[in-house]
Amino acid sequence: MRLLAALLLLPTFLSAGEFPALFSVTGVAANDVLNIRETANASAGKLGALPHNAENVEVVAVDDARKWALVNTGETAGWVAFRYLARQSETGWAWDRIGLECFGTEPFWSAATDADRSLLAFQFFDDPVEHFAVQWTSRPENYTVGTLGLGATSPSGSAFATVRSALCSDGMSDRTYGLATELFILRDDTPIGYRGCCTLRP
Repeated sequence: MRLLAALLLLPTFLSAGEFPALFSVTGVAANDVLNIRETANASAGKLGALPHNAENVEVVAVDDARKWALVNTGETAGWVAFRYLARQSETGWAWDRIGLECFGTEPFWSAATDADRSLLAFQFFDDPVEHFAVQWTSRPENYTVGTLGLGATSPSGSAFATVRSALCSDGMSDRTYGLATELFILRDDTPIGYRGCCTLRP
């Protein structure tokens, strides 16, 4: 139900690629916390709290009035007062030097890049991690939506992925992610595709 509420409050400007982004908590007293609430309302129930000096808080989206920000806590998503958050970088995630961590279910897989997106580590279930060297990254020409493409190679194959701004569910929790991905691995001329969600990796 919380995920449904979050989707109903999907911001109209999400397509601009402004989110997700990392923020720091600001303006909260040292003896206080920033409450995470079930809905975008100061009287809503509490799901958790952020420390007064928390950093690398990933904001997935904000409401249309830009008063509340959607963040994840535990196995669910909740809302915090946006005025107490300061953006850590004005560069959009598709252009920024920040890692990405992606994953999917049915089947279970994971993939992650380093901060400069020069390496891609892929793992299927409990198989050994496969390391790819990223050959290129690109964003669509004259297109402001947050979208990133990358190509990579390893001794045993190659990989191609697109990552884009979109509210995404892992299908197993009430968490909400701000990035969706499609990843294709090619080995022995046989491609295998995967779909999933991504989060920013400080």
